[in-house]
Amino acid sequence: MLRFLFLLLISTGAMAEPLKVAIVSRTVFYVPLWIAQQQRYVDATIEVYNNAEKINEDLRSGKVNIAVGTPEAVMIDAFKGGSLRIVGGNAERLWNLDL
Repeated sequence: MLRFLFLLLISTGAMAEPLKVAIVSRTVFYVPLWIAQQQRYVDATIEVYNNAEKINEDLRSGKVNIAVGTPEAVMIDAFKGGSLRIVGGNAERLWNLDL
């Protein structure tokens, strides 16, 4: 998942505005994203949420472009007929920094 997110962030380098990324917590899992932002490898703003449903609302409204979070909230949205979908995951794998 982090590889996909990193490649997506790199591909947005020519965008006029920064990519808006929503995350659910400040944990070690997001270190590659924080480093890429801090070192200006990507033009992104990162907003930390404490509620997955709020992330879903902001994705639907366009306030954020992409989210890194739990699959349950997206599955509930899809079950209710929503438009959100999961594009990657890291189940049963440890995150790593190699690209």
